[in-house]
Order: sequence, then structure tokens, then C-alpha cells
Amino acid sequence: MNYSSESPDFSHQLVDVRPREISGATSSNRFAYQGSFGLCLTLELHEGKEDYCVLFDVHDDILALNHSTLPTKGRFYQVKSKKNGNWTRAALLKQALGKDKTPLPSILGKLYDHHVKFGNHVERLTFVSNANFSVKMADSTPSTDHTSICLNAIKSDELKQICDHLKQEFSLTSSPAGIGCTFLETTPLSLGDHVTHCEGRVSDFLEKQDDGTIPVAAFHRTLRTEVQRRSNREGRISDLDDLIKLRGLTRKQLQDMINSVKPKTAQNDLIDLIRAQIIKESFPLRKQQELIANARSFLGKRVDPTNLILLDAMERVRDELQRAPTSIFDSADILTQTISYLETSSHREFDAIRRHYPDNFLHGIFVVMSYEHEISETSPQSEEKDQ
Repeated sequence: MNYSSESPDFSHQLVDVRPREISGATSSNRFAYQGSFGLCLTLELHEGKEDYCVLFDVHDDILALNHSTLPTKGRFYQVKSKKNGNWTRAALLKQALGKDKTPLPSILGKLYDHHVKFGNHVERLTFVSNANFSVKMADSTPSTDHTSICLNAIKSDELKQICDHLKQEFSLTSSPAGIGCTFLETTPLSLGDHVTHCEGRVSDFLEKQDDGTIPVAAFHRTLRTEVQRRSNREGRISDLDDLIKLRGLTRKQLQDMINSVKPKTAQNDLIDLIRAQIIKESFPLRKQQELIANARSFLGKRVDPTNLILLDAMERVRDELQRAPTSIFDSADILTQTISYLETSSHREFDAIRRHYPDNFLHGIFVVMSYEHEISETSPQSEEKDQ
């Protein structure tokens, strides 16, 4: 299904347009390098001020949207590593033969296909690799000296050959549009050591985000697990919310992860706040002790990035808290109302917690995350974003 460039609803297009390729969970190993790139791109976007959503393995390897709920533009990234040599024009335009002996899309053809499908909603098309590019530059500089090359910066005769090929590949009657937003980019991520490079990037990121007490290695593992889950998750997608839940990572989700990995002193401060509120709301003594014990247990267990049962439940709690009436958080008995509101929700993620953890462990999750939800909603960054 193709849409004209004037199509106004990018959100529906993202769901309705059939992706070019659908990768199954069994191919997760090949996502390692592009996952590192996607993770680093997410950190870069988070350091800015604008909202975003990064989608993994949707329409292309990485798709960065300019908003998490009302996107109007997207940046598509095709990520491909190369062991030896540089990328040439011929390699970028080569069309291998499929099983039925018909030509498959070229690398640049796969990129241009997004412009055909999404038109003016495309902000940028980028082919990313660890290798350099050997093309003729219009300014006669060596192309291998450039880390980012817009196709418009390529020498006219070579650019004409690219355009002529795309015309033939897509049966166009005129020169292809979107050349000015199509880029060839060399990433500093090395092929053999991209995980270590990525962890270094996480370290730099955390230095800007907190007081330096968040353990880098553990947080990096958590992020990689989240990226891998989003790359491989399958499920029925009926709208943008489903798409983002299954395959996306948003500003708020990443900030929630940062807030959740608290040093011991911050955990103790949070427990003290919860204890004071529990006493204020006159919970029975046994319930008070149970809630505090479960809250502490949850804070200790959630730093494990391999605990998918807990990670899924946390994601569901975040979603439910986003939808919860504001009256809950304005009330004097916030914990009582939060537990009551979430407890009545019927979700498989909550049932899994009930099966695998002690009685009312779920309530410990609810009280911790309701406090963190309030903190993230009233933080200076949230207030600035809402203005």
C-alpha cells in the first residue's frame, strides 16, 4: 500500500503500510550491530530536548520518529556492517537475484522505497556502515574523509548514474525525489568491538544524566536487553500504541529506566517516602510491613535485565499509570487508590507476577512505580517539555 506525499496521517501509515521485510525471533543474532547503533542513536536523541520514539526493525533496521504519540516525520536507518573495503556506487546499486530469478531491491533502492511509501513524512534516509564510501565528491575531496555524505554532494555524473538506476528499479518517469535527504554515513562503531564502544557511550551518557552512581555495566546490559526484546517481539499491531509498545523506545521509557536504577541511598529515600505515606494512609501494621518488604524486594530484583517476567510487568504498570485518572495522584490516599486501580486490571503480565512471586509482591511494584511516575511527571524536564 502506497500513500501520496500529501497523506496527512503518518501514524496510520506506520501501521498500515506493510514492512518490506519481517524478521523472526530466530534471527536475533544478526541484530547485535544494528542494535548497538540504535542504542547509541537513542542516547543521542535523549540528550536533546525534543520528544522521540526509536522503532527497532520496523520498515527498516532503525526508525526514529519525531514524537512518541503524534509523529509527523521519520528518519529511516539501514545499518549494514562490512568486514573489508569500502562501499562503492556499484555495491550500493547492486541487485541480487531472488529465488524466482527476479532482481531484489538494491541498498539504495530499499532506502528510496520509504520515500515512495511515506513521501513528505520522510525527514532523512540514511545508509549506515562501519566502512567508508568510495564515491566521487562534487568538491573533489576524498569521500573517505567524510563521515556523512548527502547524495547531492556527489559529483554530477556519478549522481546521474544513481538516479538513472533508481528510475529503472522503480519504473519512474522522472528523476527520483528525496535525493537531498538521502545520506551515506560511516559510524565510529567498530565491527569487532561495538559492544565495548557502546558501553563507553552509555558511560558518557550517564555522566550527564545523574550523579555518577548508576552502575554503567548493569545499565548497559539493561538497555541492550530492552533493544533486543523490541527487535524480536511479535504481536498483533492495530494502532501506533501497539507498534510503540512492541517495537519502540520513547523518551519517557528511557527516563523511567534511568529513574529505576537507583543507588542504595536513593532507594532508601524512596522507601522512607513510601513508609511515611503508608502510615499516613493507616494501612494495617501487617500490611505496612508486607508492602515495605515487597517494595524493597522489587527494587533489588528489577536491576536484572534477564528477568523478562518482571520487565513485562513493569512495562504494563507504566502503561496503566499513564492512563490512570489524575484524581488518583491528587488524592490524600494515593497508594490505596493506586493499588485498587491497578489490582482490578486484568493483564497476563500481572498474572505472571502472581504465579512466580509471593503474595502481594505485585503491590510492592505498584507503590514503587506510582511514586516514580509522579516524580517523572513533575520533574523539571517534564515541565519544560510540556511548555
